Amino acid sequence: MINIYNKRKMLTLVLLVATLLCSCSSMTLNPVEKVVSEEKSDVLIEYSKEVQSEESREEHSSFQDVSEPISQIYDTPEEYIRYGIADAVEKVADSVVSISVKSKYSGSFYGDYMVEETGSGVIISESGHIATNCHVVEKADSIKVFLADGTEYDAEIIGKDVKTDLAVIKINADANFIPATFSNASSLRAGDFVFAIGTALGKYQGSVTMGIVSALSREVTVNGESMKMIQTDAALNSGNSGGGLFDSHGYLVGIVAAKDADSDSECVGFAVPSDVAKTVLEDIITYGYVTGRPTLGFVTVDITSMREAAYYGVDWIGVYISSVSVGSNSETSGLRSRDYIYSVNGEVIATSDRLEEILESSKIGDTLLLEVWRGKDSIDVILVIEEDTGK
Repeated sequence: MINIYNKRKMLTLVLLVATLLCSCSSMTLNPVEKVVSEEKSDVLIEYSKEVQSEESREEHSSFQDVSEPISQIYDTPEEYIRYGIADAVEKVADSVVSISVKSKYSGSFYGDYMVEETGSGVIISESGHIATNCHVVEKADSIKVFLADGTEYDAEIIGKDVKTDLAVIKINADANFIPATFSNASSLRAGDFVFAIGTALGKYQGSVTMGIVSALSREVTVNGESMKMIQTDAALNSGNSGGGLFDSHGYLVGIVAAKDADSDSECVGFAVPSDVAKTVLEDIITYGYVTGRPTLGFVTVDITSMREAAYYGVDWIGVYISSVSVGSNSETSGLRSRDYIYSVNGEVIATSDRLEEILESSKIGDTLLLEVWRGKDSIDVILVIEEDTGK
C-alpha cells in the first residue's frame, strides 16, 4: 500500500510539472489566459509549500518526546494542559514535604497518651524553613519532616499565627533545600488552573490534585478566626493542610488551610493567599510573631442569655473578660477575668465583634477609656493599646 505522504509528494510533483509546461506555453496564450495560468501556478506552488510544511511538522513531532524537552512544544491549549501542568508539578514537587506530629494528651481513664497526626508543608528557604498551618503543629511535642525523596529530619517550631492559621517550622540540618517560588495571588483570576500538592489522607505523600480558582477572596472562619482565602475546586483531604497551592506555571499562590467542614461538600477547599502568607511568614522568621498588630491584652466572651449568665456566675447579659494576658497592659491597668465591659470611649458595647472593630480601627499606642463593672461597682480603666507579640 502506498504511504499517504508518498501520494502527496507524487501529486505535488505532477502538478508542478504541469504548471511548468503551462508556463512554457504561456507565450502563445492571450493576455487573459496568461494571467489565469500564472495565478494557478502561484496557487499550486503555495499548496506545495503547505504540504511540505505539514509533512515536516508531523515528522518533527513524532520524535519530539525523545529528542527535546516537552516544554518546548506547547503548540495547542490541549498540549499545554497535558504536558504543561506535569512540567510545573515536576518543578515544585521537591519543595512540598510531609509533616508527622506527635502530641501528648492526658485522659482520666488512659492517663497520658501520645497521638500522631500528619500534615503537609512547603519549603520556603534554602536553610530549611517550612510553611505549614498553625493547627498542624500547635500542640506538637515532636515534629518530623519527610522530603519528597523520603529523607527524614527533625524540626522545631519557629513561630505560629492563629489569625491566619500559619506557622513556620525549621529542619534541624546543615543542608541546602529547594524552596518554592512565591507568586502574587492578586494576579489570579477566577477560572485559572491551579494544583495542590500534599499528603492526602495522611498517608499518600506528594499527592497532586488539579482544579481551578473558584473565588479569590472568600471569607472563611477557621478555628474561630475570620479570614479571606482563595477558594478552589481542587480536591483537598485531611493531610493536605499546610501544603501548597500552585498556579499552572508552578509558582506558589497559597498555603492550603481548610476544606469545607460540611459533610456533603465536595471540591470546596481554601488556601491562604500567597501575598498574605509571605508577609506573615517573613515576620515569623524574623521576629517570631506578626508585627504591627494591636491587641487589647485580654480575651472576651459574649453572654447572650440569663441562663448563660447563671452558668458563668455573672449578673448581666453582655461582653465579659474571660482571661487577661500575663504581663500585658490590661493586667497592669487592673483588668481581671469576669469583668463586665459596659462601654469603650463612651460607646455602649453589646458584642465582642464591636469591640474587635474598635481595636482594628485603632493603632498601637492609642488610649481607650473602658467602663467596666465588677460585681456592683463601676470602674473606669485607661488602657493603652499594645503590639500583639503572640504571647
